[in-house]
Amino acid sequence: MERFHAPRKLVCGVVLWTGLSACASGAAFRTAPAAGPEPWRLLSSELGSQRLFRVRLRSAEGKGRFRLMLRIESDQRYRIDATHPIFNRRLWSFDVDGDEALLVDYLQHVHCAFEGVVEVSALGMGPFPFASLPALLLGHPPLPPASTVGYSGSGEITYRDSRGRRWSVELAGEAVVGWTLWRGETARVEWHSDEHWARLTAEENDLRLRWRETIREPASGPLERLDAPERSEAGICDLGWIRGVEGTLDDLDEN
Repeated sequence: MERFHAPRKLVCGVVLWTGLSACASGAAFRTAPAAGPEPWRLLSSELGSQRLFRVRLRSAEGKGRFRLMLRIESDQRYRIDATHPIFNRRLWSFDVDGDEALLVDYLQHVHCAFEGVVEVSALGMGPFPFASLPALLLGHPPLPPASTVGYSGSGEITYRDSRGRRWSVELAGEAVVGWTLWRGETARVEWHSDEHWARLTAEENDLRLRWRETIREPASGPLERLDAPERSEAGICDLGWIRGVEGTLDDLDEN
């Protein structure tokens, strides 16, 4: 099956969630050494696992829900599959191997292969590397520091990433309980967890996203490569963020 590759200049196709775009970019992301906890790094216990999440979305455009299965060998090799929350119908799959990724949209019969970084345009976070997506789902700050990390005695970490964006991370011991991406003195994107949900809010974009892990188990085996279905055509992927879940919202509880 022929795969469509984005040219090596900034060319973005809309994919995943509420406008996640995968872009080719020459900008490198670097990580500065830290003198204390490094909450942006995946834990060894998180590798070699598969996890099922319930996901809920609210924005100015409406609301939606679906399920996500994350199968992760490493931050460089993983796969995310989205399915209908009731009928288990496949919506899309996102397969990452290093700096290459393939998205398959099963509803629109389109697939896209990308290289570089991703950007969730609805969040307004700017670009970050493919490796950051598992970190984001598992409650880690999605980007590492590129300069000196500030540690406070109250369990807060502050730093700037390679693009100069300022982050603050709240820890309980070495566990992340919240993080904030700042724009000046205003919170641009906030994440926090409670006993039920992980919650991400982007006030500027009027977006609220929450997810809950419902199943966690060891990976069933090596992660197989995702290939585009025969009926799928190479092109630009525009998933339609609520596609596949409309008509089910009033039937599902909010807990």
